[in-house]
Amino acid sequence: MTGNQNVTGIIAKIALNELGRIYKSPFVIIIYIIFIVNIFLTGYGSQFFDQAWVSQPGEGDVFIRIAIGDVFYYTSLFCAITAMFFGVLSVLDDKNSHALNVLLSKPVYRRDVLIGKFVGINLFSIILITVTLAGSLLMHMLFNGIPGLMDELLIRAVSLIAILSMECALVSGITMLFGLACKNLLEGVAVTITFLFVEWEGSLTRYLGSFKILSPHELYFTIFHVDKAKLLIDTTVPYYVWLSAAAPYILFMLLEIIAIVALNCIIFSRSDEV
Repeated sequence: MTGNQNVTGIIAKIALNELGRIYKSPFVIIIYIIFIVNIFLTGYGSQFFDQAWVSQPGEGDVFIRIAIGDVFYYTSLFCAITAMFFGVLSVLDDKNSHALNVLLSKPVYRRDVLIGKFVGINLFSIILITVTLAGSLLMHMLFNGIPGLMDELLIRAVSLIAILSMECALVSGITMLFGLACKNLLEGVAVTITFLFVEWEGSLTRYLGSFKILSPHELYFTIFHVDKAKLLIDTTVPYYVWLSAAAPYILFMLLEIIAIVALNCIIFSRSDEV
């Protein structure tokens, strides 16, 4: 028990250190400014589109569709981008600065170092997603009033935070793998940009056929909008119906995350290069 607690403590310290390093990055200020401006503009603009949305039957609660739907795509895209680049940079920065040499000189396992960094990156993603979505909801309440279906709003918003956090975890794990495989920062960034283009340029994934579900982007959007009929933010579809349909895909994404983290740990543990 003591050994497990010690490992958990080491991972937690490395995770918090990684989170602190991310928040010291000047890019974080730019990221939050972009998100704050977007949140305000979508909240302010939503008051002019309420009536247009009301006229569309069969799509459920107007407030939920607007407050979450307005920021869904760009929040998903930008959060995935930040997770990708912090993932690859986390490994490559430490390799280039030889910070891993210092860390690995301490009595810690290589896998604990990598897991700690992975957890730290995804703590940042969870905070960013939560702040962004909460800010969007508050702005929409400010300009449009309190929604009637508050319980539906909260459970669907929390669900979106959860599935987007999982997607960010998966893409950060993949780009950490890029960081382990690449020799320098330029190479790692180039591979990550290519991955980003392939992921979010939807016309490319069609060539994967049935295997396109392996794509974090495809899997995430499948969970959000199962079978093109069960949409997370459509309150005409009961929440449990959406959850039941999305559950197999959520489980599959969770297994993908575990698999990529395990692969990263195996590669890093067997590598002599740091």
